[in-house]
Amino acid sequence: VTAADVEADRLLAREIAEAFPGERILSEELATSIEGDASSPVWVIDPLDGTTNFSLGIEHWGISIARCDADGPELGVLHFPVLGETLVASRGAGATRNGRPMHVHAPSSSMPLGVLACCSRTLRFHHVNLPMKARVFGSAAWSLASVARGSAAIGLETRPHVWDFAA
Repeated sequence: VTAADVEADRLLAREIAEAFPGERILSEELATSIEGDASSPVWVIDPLDGTTNFSLGIEHWGISIARCDADGPELGVLHFPVLGETLVASRGAGATRNGRPMHVHAPSSSMPLGVLACCSRTLRFHHVNLPMKARVFGSAAWSLASVARGSAAIGLETRPHVWDFAA
């Protein structure tokens, strides 16, 4: 955990609390358990997904925010500032990448192998025998978003937490 993780967590929690009073916050760094009225929505935050990448100057890191109600995630935002990419999804309204609609595409016969986007633990602790190339990006949000963007066929995280995948 870096000072940037903690400060980003504080900033996001403060802004959400001001804009949505009474709604609960669950975050990776400062609010790791949910408190308050169980019927109110929960904001799930990973203020800096890919901390190691961030601290080493590697571009694959971002901010992940989701708003969940009793039916699950209703809004998700992933923002990767260095890469200039923002993905937004909302229940019933689809998803966008940098403001343009995203659509799921069927696998292409011109790209028979595909890519497995995974965490380093996946390769360390599991025998993965798939006819595809594995890529470790160092950010769960980026790995899973790569599936939504169509650049990976599978996203696999060995020990994810809700803030890794809610958005």
